[in-house]
Amino acid sequence: MPEEAKPSEADAFLEAYKVQNPVKYEAKKSAGEFKHLAIIVFAIMIGVVGVFGGVKAYQNYNDSPKVVVEGDYIEAAQPTPIISDSDEKLGAVVSAEHMESLVCSNDSCTYTAKATFIDASTTILSIVDPFLQASSSATNVIVKTDGSGEGIVEWTGATSTVELTRLYITGPATSSYNITCGATSTPALTGTVTTSLVSILDSGLITTSTAGVVENNIIAGGGALVSGGSTAKIMLTPQTPYFICGVTSATGDIGAFTGTGNTFDGYGVIRVSRLRF
Repeated sequence: MPEEAKPSEADAFLEAYKVQNPVKYEAKKSAGEFKHLAIIVFAIMIGVVGVFGGVKAYQNYNDSPKVVVEGDYIEAAQPTPIISDSDEKLGAVVSAEHMESLVCSNDSCTYTAKATFIDASTTILSIVDPFLQASSSATNVIVKTDGSGEGIVEWTGATSTVELTRLYITGPATSSYNITCGATSTPALTGTVTTSLVSILDSGLITTSTAGVVENNIIAGGGALVSGGSTAKIMLTPQTPYFICGVTSATGDIGAFTGTGNTFDGYGVIRVSRLRF
């Protein structure tokens, strides 16, 4: 059986236009307006724009070729695929906030820790350097020991930079007090606060019933409710891998912080960074 002949592009166009616009089709056919239709459709297929009398042909880059006849258009019989040199990768952003604690860009990594105040203690915050390395010196403070197929590994803190200490006081204390935060060799205060820390935050006097934010390197004269001192950064090292915050009562009423019924509460946000190498 002989193979059935396929309709030409012009025939396909005429058939589609006849279905979509039967009245105009008959009128334009009678007026001879489709005389050069085969040439127009050929021009569309190769992406060339042609103008013949009252019939216009064009190709839109983002769509299939179309034939426009005095403001009416129909889809051409064969769409022209658009091939891009590179695929565009799409993603979704659901929030302005970054959801990860650790962010690395180029050769710098930053870790942001959030911790609730420790209840009934003068050590109200205590975190270990988030960047660890295998210890290679007897003078290093070991913060973690684990076993592996290669034997026991002792870990210490890598040399890192504390860039931000921000304390949110949500539950006011019943006593006036001061807060000091900094690097130390132990996970809790030993001795007086001021002598046991390499400090980054040294608050001014925080009075009874005060709630708000205290941040390092922002002083009261700069608009802060309470001064956080003028230190911008400190280092965490293998010898001082812990970061802690301690509170001292200005009136000697330590029970305002250590008592089981104390009202003091809050949390801290600490940002630590180091080179990635």
